[in-house]
Amino acid sequence: MEPAEAGGQGPGATALLTKLVSSPDALPNFTVDKGLLKYKNGIWVDNNAALQRQLIQALHSSPVGGHSGVPATVKRIQSFFAWPGMKKHITDFVQSCPTCQQAKPERVKYPGVDLRISSAYHLQSDGQTERVNQCMETFLRCFANAARGKWFDWLHLAEFWYNTTWHSALNRSPFEALYGQSARQLGIDSSSACSVDALDDWLQQKSIIGKIGSVAYKLKLPNSSSIHLVFHVSQLKLAVSVPEHVLQKRVAKVGTDVRLQALIQWSGMPSTMAT
Repeated sequence: MEPAEAGGQGPGATALLTKLVSSPDALPNFTVDKGLLKYKNGIWVDNNAALQRQLIQALHSSPVGGHSGVPATVKRIQSFFAWPGMKKHITDFVQSCPTCQQAKPERVKYPGVDLRISSAYHLQSDGQTERVNQCMETFLRCFANAARGKWFDWLHLAEFWYNTTWHSALNRSPFEALYGQSARQLGIDSSSACSVDALDDWLQQKSIIGKIGSVAYKLKLPNSSSIHLVFHVSQLKLAVSVPEHVLQKRVAKVGTDVRLQALIQWSGMPSTMAT
């Protein structure tokens, strides 16, 4: 199933598209973007029940969705799609998911009992580490149950799922809290994702000023940065790029030689950082 299939599905969506073409302001919150009908930046799926179920399946039962609970699954799907009665459809699907019912322990709060469960080696826990471990264990239980000896093969997917899942304590995903934008998933940018151009200005202001000792470098950072300018080499890594475009050519004299030089735009870099 391709995401583009969600646009213009069914007679309802066709009628909406026709109305928007004749009168763009007739339907509040509806827009047409690159041929796709959108509602509040989410691709409009209309009343296509089969497609709705495919989308919920892809964003809940796959490693990307991680068999998350109702609130997190609703947030993830709302970032990309919209349709009538979405929350109820998602709630019904998640509550009836057999994998979730089998893999997730039922936690009951008894009256007058304050449970503070901690691991044997961290008796005084603030709960944060325990909660992360609990989430990761549940993810692995859902996907590695059939081949428990291969649980480590799922760790990179578990990390991606956890960092891109909406958390009630943050009111956003950990990725968004750290980087200020949502992660790209399924080849689609969510409505809260910023464009690459928004990062270019900040990246262009970074450069290495000099080497400090044998294991640290001092960087030139934007004035708005509130972090230290000296970084250990373990915090830096080589940027690997390949030539993408030749912007200019010139003939230059180097010593007694005459050489042809080219100004190269590198992959993943704006033209202002060409060398």
